[in-house]
Amino acid sequence: PYGPPATPGNSAPYGAPPQAWQPAAPYAPNQAATPAVLTAERTKPLPQYPWLDLALAALIAPIAIIFETIWPAFAPPTDWTLPYLVALIVAALLGVALVVLAVRALTRQRLNAAHGVGVAVALLVVVTAFSQLRALSLAQGVAYEANNSLALAHRFEQNAGASGSDLARIDAAWAADAGSAGDLATQIAHLRTALSEDPGNSLASVWRGKLLATTDDLGQRLIAAGHYGDAEAVYHAQDTSAICDKDCRTLVEQGGSTALIDWARTLVGQHDMTDATAKLQLAASRYGQADGGKSATRILANQTNPLKGAFAAANAGDQQATAFLAYTAYVQQPQTLTAIEATEISAPTTGVIRKQAGSDVSGEQVFFIGFTSKSAASAFLTTAQTDESVIKVLSTIGNGGKFSVLLPPGYWYVPIWDDPTQASNYYFNYSNRLDGGVFFVAPFFTNDGGTIVGA
Repeated sequence: PYGPPATPGNSAPYGAPPQAWQPAAPYAPNQAATPAVLTAERTKPLPQYPWLDLALAALIAPIAIIFETIWPAFAPPTDWTLPYLVALIVAALLGVALVVLAVRALTRQRLNAAHGVGVAVALLVVVTAFSQLRALSLAQGVAYEANNSLALAHRFEQNAGASGSDLARIDAAWAADAGSAGDLATQIAHLRTALSEDPGNSLASVWRGKLLATTDDLGQRLIAAGHYGDAEAVYHAQDTSAICDKDCRTLVEQGGSTALIDWARTLVGQHDMTDATAKLQLAASRYGQADGGKSATRILANQTNPLKGAFAAANAGDQQATAFLAYTAYVQQPQTLTAIEATEISAPTTGVIRKQAGSDVSGEQVFFIGFTSKSAASAFLTTAQTDESVIKVLSTIGNGGKFSVLLPPGYWYVPIWDDPTQASNYYFNYSNRLDGGVFFVAPFFTNDGGTIVGA
């Protein structure tokens, strides 16, 4: 056999290990350390199954459905989406709680597949409830609209993301209802909103015309009631809105400047020239392109000699400046020759002339026949024979039968008119009603000639 050869000092057979080699000692555990290690292991808690986490995961959907079902019993059913919204919130809160428990279980090496399933169920409930909110809100809005509950209809359809044309339809109906109830401010607000929501609507031109007419109507009512600041605010709000075009600005800027000028004139009567000047400056700066703004500029330029300025304004046909400056001269120098002259300066007068048959009178010539007494004016209107008038003023009827003319104050006037192409005729048209065919013109302020209906 293979191995080292035998020698005299080594008589072992081939392959046997030499006598100097000794095997390693057998392994013996440390008996002193073993009890301590075993004691430490026994102090660790034994693994527990996450029953609470799994119960929560299984109950997320039932709990959300229970809350959805019982919610209407505790809240008025004015919003169909609320039960679904409650279910969404409950499922979301429970899902977040389960995620927190899953993270805690992961750190303790007790994460279970049920954690993931529970979170998925919570997410599914949230998505399902959310997907129903828009449809329910739209359905409820349509139901409210059918019941003419327009405020609620607009709210729910807007929440549902309804189109601009649908919302504009509701606002237009809302404006119509407000107008029927005499609530002009609400009518204006919703007409403006409808035009903003759907400017390309086929009825937009109708809405815009109604908006301008209602704005001017409300503004004039407020001016007549002495609420000048409110009137100016109505005109200014429309002037600065995005839907106000060129024609709109022409109307509302004249209305706004008139409100400020009338306000200033009231302050002049109270001898408050400082505030009166401030209102005129605002009219000139804010509405400088309107006739009223130009009148305010003229008034400001003639404050040192208002009587002279009144004559100049009258010659220029500026009715607002004429009346304002004449009144200022009268207030500043009462019981003087200046005051007397101021009362004799022509005062602006407006009104409407219509034919009983309804034909258009625009462009026809009109004479304002002035008398010193109402009885004399009424007698002329009755007989049309004896002319005892002391003054006659010629003007032209404007569009829609409207007239605006400067008339010497202190007289009773009868308007008579005719088409200038019929000058060969020996007669004029005049009012067929005594109560509507005679009016008095007072100094300083704009006089209302009323609506005169003639043959």
